[in-house]
Amino acid sequence: MTTAPLQQQNLWALAINTVQPADRAQLDLYQAKKIAALDNVLTLVKGRQSLCLQKRWKYKKASGEVLIVRDLVDKVAAWVQRFIKVGDVAIQYDPSHAALPWAGVRFLLQISVNDAQTFGTIAEGVEKVSRLIARYALFEAVYLPKAGETFSATQLKLSEALVSLYSAILIYLSRAGRFYNQSTGERLARSIVQSAETVSDCLKQISHEEVLVEQYAHIIRAELASTVNNNVEVLRREANTNNQSLERLIQSLDGPLVRLTGPLETLQNHMQIEEQRSILRWLSIIQYREHHKNAYSDVIPGTGSWLFLKDEYINWRHSSSSSILWLHGIPGVGKSKLSSIVIQKFLDETSEIDDPAPIAYFYCSGDNAESSRADITVIFRNILKQLSCSEKGTPIRQATIAEYKQRLLDAERDGLDVTPLSFQECVRLILSLTSDSPATIVIDGIDEVNQGRHDLLDAIHHIVESSSSVLKVFISSREDASIARSLHDSISIRVSSADNSSDVAMFVNRKVASAIEKKRLLGGQVSQSLRHNIISRLIDGAGEMFLWASLQIQHLCNDRAFKIEADLVTALGELPPTLEITFDNIYEGLAELKGQAKNIASQVISWLLAARRPVYAHHLVTLMIRRSNGVDGNREEYLLSEDVVLDICCNLVAIDTQSKVFRFAHPSVREYLERRNEFSPSRTHHWAFQWCLDHYLDAQTDIGGQGYNARLAIPHDYRVALNYYRERSPRPSTSPEDAHRDFHTYAVCHWAYHYSHIKDEEVRAEANSLLERFAFDYKGACFREWLFDGQELKDTLPLWDLTVQKLSAVQNPANSPLFAASAYGLVSVLSYMHSQTSAHEGQIDYDMKNSDGVSAVYLSARYGKAEVLKFLLVRGATLNPLGGYYGSPLQAAAFHGHEAALNVLIEHEADPFAPGKFKNIVDAGVAGGHEKIIHVLLQRDIITRTCKLEAALMNACYSGHHSIVTLLLERDAVTQPTSPTPTSSMSSFKDQNILLG
Repeated sequence: MTTAPLQQQNLWALAINTVQPADRAQLDLYQAKKIAALDNVLTLVKGRQSLCLQKRWKYKKASGEVLIVRDLVDKVAAWVQRFIKVGDVAIQYDPSHAALPWAGVRFLLQISVNDAQTFGTIAEGVEKVSRLIARYALFEAVYLPKAGETFSATQLKLSEALVSLYSAILIYLSRAGRFYNQSTGERLARSIVQSAETVSDCLKQISHEEVLVEQYAHIIRAELASTVNNNVEVLRREANTNNQSLERLIQSLDGPLVRLTGPLETLQNHMQIEEQRSILRWLSIIQYREHHKNAYSDVIPGTGSWLFLKDEYINWRHSSSSSILWLHGIPGVGKSKLSSIVIQKFLDETSEIDDPAPIAYFYCSGDNAESSRADITVIFRNILKQLSCSEKGTPIRQATIAEYKQRLLDAERDGLDVTPLSFQECVRLILSLTSDSPATIVIDGIDEVNQGRHDLLDAIHHIVESSSSVLKVFISSREDASIARSLHDSISIRVSSADNSSDVAMFVNRKVASAIEKKRLLGGQVSQSLRHNIISRLIDGAGEMFLWASLQIQHLCNDRAFKIEADLVTALGELPPTLEITFDNIYEGLAELKGQAKNIASQVISWLLAARRPVYAHHLVTLMIRRSNGVDGNREEYLLSEDVVLDICCNLVAIDTQSKVFRFAHPSVREYLERRNEFSPSRTHHWAFQWCLDHYLDAQTDIGGQGYNARLAIPHDYRVALNYYRERSPRPSTSPEDAHRDFHTYAVCHWAYHYSHIKDEEVRAEANSLLERFAFDYKGACFREWLFDGQELKDTLPLWDLTVQKLSAVQNPANSPLFAASAYGLVSVLSYMHSQTSAHEGQIDYDMKNSDGVSAVYLSARYGKAEVLKFLLVRGATLNPLGGYYGSPLQAAAFHGHEAALNVLIEHEADPFAPGKFKNIVDAGVAGGHEKIIHVLLQRDIITRTCKLEAALMNACYSGHHSIVTLLLERDAVTQPTSPTPTSSMSSFKDQNILLG
């Protein structure tokens, strides 16, 4: 090959001279049609995009990887557009030089193919070639000399390598064109295997030549950085806006393409703002944006970049296949921060693009105060919400709107609120939305999900495998054997010190510098040698754990323990090697606290472990002051502040920078404290339960002299009330009255929740004593006030919410505790009522009805309170009372999956055919989708080999309850052991089951 200067020559023209005559003849066909090749390519691509979308084509490679063909075609369009940009920016580059290879691309795209596998193979090769044509046009413009300049030795090598690469590309375009342009019969007749392998070998040769080009380009980059010779120094001095634009283009080529939604006909463009808000609130009220802001708020710029350089991440992000990437590691290595960095990168990439493919994300949490963030249905509703309406505020997708409007019609017909989506319904809608649009889903902390985690992972797998568009799922979690088993075939990255050591070092340096600057470390009087010693020791001890380093820095900043450098040097040599020992040391410090300080630490920790929802830090501090000083204790309000609470809690507790609530410094802190006997669930929930009921029992809680009722005022605005009692406190206020009202609303809704979590018998006995005071002391005044407050609150909230349903169920004309006992499972209240009535020779009407005309038996069955149900039936309550939404107690228990309550009713011979919402109890169990209920009915022979079994099978098939169908078919096989074949109807159900699978 010539070694003369090539700056004025067309490298593609040189490449065509190196190919064999047979290949040259095929290329001559392309040569004749290369005019306006780029425009034709873009036109062809648009047509192929529509075809692929319509046919939902997927292509399975020999490796088993399944590629979405439409995504490959989308990438071809993107590479063509980026190639055009090269011509717009690089004056020295002539795009017509690459007209021949683009003509070859056009020829391949024109080939008439009607099967996904063949077209997928073509598309994969064409996508690769298109990327290389665009990429190395940029290399020519940036790394090779301009006209009139001479070549360096490395630039000459690069140009020769480019000619070899271009030659390999042309050979591929020639042979692929000859092979795929034949009819299927011709390809078979001419040894399809051998010809296909020849085309595949061409692609391998292209990859080999590309490696050589990249090696020389890397050397030239180094020369540009170090100015090895004068010629390169001239290039450096003459760098201008065009050069910089080309460099940015190269960087964009190296990065993943931002996927677009494409032409979606399902967007609703004419919806009233209030209606759109109603739909979005119906989908989810989780503050996912705020969670992201909090997770990303203190990310140090530049950290986490190692993740994007990992081959596993690059392959996951770039490939045209739907796939899952699992990021995992031990506690404290910054997995949530990495997730936030990934999310932010996606958001930044799509911020300036019209119609980007949606990114949906969710931060799971195991905190009891935010239990909904570990609920798989809540997680998927929120994911669905984000996929239905993108970050840029595009209209809601039509599939979601149609679902809502149908439910709205049903609700209006029944006089109810719109029911929320179930988990399986969310899966169905997510699949619908991703059928014609690519998407990315990020779920952080999936190990925080305890109930239903396996179902969640199964659903993710199902969506990824079934989606007809590219779906990328990023999951982060701790090391967990069950998660590892579920994700064994996913792409996996384990966070190790080899990956994030530079991030840890950056973190330690910044934290130490900040501690010195703010005079928290030895009052800021730290010598350079000590500073170096601290940083070195922390980096060495941390490994990959940011949390360990953070806790040690906070420990070293304890001005009560460390006054001089010598003490600090000693402490550096005694730092605990593990997180567990670090927590032990901190907890020992808590145990040494005295008096009120120890009480405050215990209260805050207990609250964070047990609370049903967060309360603002200022509000919690205000309430603690009031509990210790009384309502008129404002004179001592400044004796306790948020900073004092943080100091007392010794680094175990932090304030959320975004939401301004107290939280544990890390999930591992919560797990450590939960293992301590003094913070067992029974003890922490008893503390919260006592605080809630004391709110009513405390005779001194009087605001501003306005009387008891003034302090019970509840906001009537729906959004404010909803925020009050469910997801978060209202916006922070320094007003003690606002703090008091905030907790009052909490107490109304959640005292019974805390009572239900007190399992220890001794602690439960204490709770029962307090509960009886609340229900019966002062002639039931406190209980009546609570009923009044519940009535006020429930009228402002959606009826489908379980808490609101119970607040409604307890209302009754007699203000009796009977219905609260039935809805919340308060057996001790019933026992007390019974004992008091017997002592006075009275009688309780256990069949009385609440304000909705529903009996206590129905309520206890509806809410699964088996012990209460047994108590009522033993004392003569009617077994089959009519009333309630489901019509009968049996149907209510069956539909909601309350197995224990169902067994109690069956043992008392409740009528399975009592009239109700469904024809019978079997239909109710199938409609509810609870396999365990169907299993009970089968065991007790309530489902027999009659038309009821066939009807149950039909309903289960129609509802998509695969496990129930399988269970019923197994029962059918058992009941017909001697029958050689099932009945024709049973056989048809088996066929449906195969289809469901």
